[in-house]
Amino acid sequence: MRSALDRHNLCCCVPASAFALNPVDHGLLGFDELWGLPVIPDAGVAMRRFELRCEASTVRIEDELAALSRPATDTR
Repeated sequence: MRSALDRHNLCCCVPASAFALNPVDHGLLGFDELWGLPVIPDAGVAMRRFELRCEASTVRIEDELAALSRPATDTR
């Protein structure tokens, strides 16, 4: 995990902001923070894997694009 964090921060112009783990793995790991980053549970992460999160990430971008493309409700 540390080497992935170091590689990300070396290659990406936006530093990592969190580690995401499957809730089962999160419970087994027992840490809420590693190297100054929060460790968060996320059911979308496969077991025995982790994801680094950063503001430049495209994780779940489809949800954000769908929300932006919804027509605005008329408030008149």
